[in-house]
Amino acid sequence: MEKPKIKILYVEDRENFITLLAMLLDEEVEVLGAQTLEEGKRIFEENSKDLALVVIDACVPGKKPNSMGLIEEIRKNGFKKPIVAKSSKRENLKALVDAGASHKVSVPPMQNVSELVMRLLKEAEAEKD
Repeated sequence: MEKPKIKILYVEDRENFITLLAMLLDEEVEVLGAQTLEEGKRIFEENSKDLALVVIDACVPGKKPNSMGLIEEIRKNGFKKPIVAKSSKRENLKALVDAGASHKVSVPPMQNVSELVMRLLKEAEAEKD
């Protein structure tokens, strides 16, 4: 029997970044991409029990941080697993951590995101054993 893929949600308005993260991660990880906050909320609600973690860009879409509300909502729904805040600006990362993100990662490069995601997934797997 084939092992089910590990699902993560990536909320990012640039589709090429979603594709890049999926390419950088191990093949046993399925990236559920959302290009708007509304789509991210819908995908989260449909898959929350199966998600290993969530990655959220600070600005979806745009240049000003606006993802804090989604992070707060995800936490209010009882999601205790990692939420990774992603931004190129330190002040945006702080705002997302203040909203409930458990981890932060500065970009570029996207390898920073994939390395943190894989480390968190390995830590979660080790806790199960």
